[in-house]
Amino acid sequence: MGRPRNRRRGRLTNVNWTAIAAFTAAGLSLVNVAVSARLAGRGRLEQWRRDEERPIVARMLTLSADALDKWQAAGYARHEWIDSLNADPSRSSEDVMARDEASERWWAGSELYDKLRFEGAQLDLIAGHPLRDAATTLVREHESVRHRIRPASGASDWFELLTEHNNKIVRLHEDLIKKTRADLGVDRASVRHRLRLLLPRSRT
Repeated sequence: MGRPRNRRRGRLTNVNWTAIAAFTAAGLSLVNVAVSARLAGRGRLEQWRRDEERPIVARMLTLSADALDKWQAAGYARHEWIDSLNADPSRSSEDVMARDEASERWWAGSELYDKLRFEGAQLDLIAGHPLRDAATTLVREHESVRHRIRPASGASDWFELLTEHNNKIVRLHEDLIKKTRADLGVDRASVRHRLRLLLPRSRT
């Protein structure tokens, strides 16, 4: 009677090990599915971010360049107008056309500046910190130019400052492009960094 019992126990033991192996395999399969889904989700999110970021930066560069042309035109017109005032304080020979042109160019630049701010706000929602900082610096520089050459401005040194602002904006364009390439992972180091972000982090 003892031997049959041992056989039954052996069969039960074999069945238990088989069940455990089956459950383990199923568990590993579920983990693989979960990890794959997580990586795929991160990959799609990263691709969406890149697809959105590229045109935003391109619009910012275009708007900034167009606004810079308006600021320069407004500055030169304002310079001509002020020269006419200094030449004849009685304003009998005031260059009214230059005054009006300066105002029109300023308003045109202000409209472009408002669009630039909107694009910068969009970028602030999806870009990394270095790129967001570069975009914010560019927008603030345009705000400074806009304030200096506004029609009611009484600044006396605005023309030299306008030249400095313009040169700085050109450099900021280069910095924005550089930070965008890094944020998109165009550089090799950035690619490796992005890959590390896509991998699941180990829990301790």
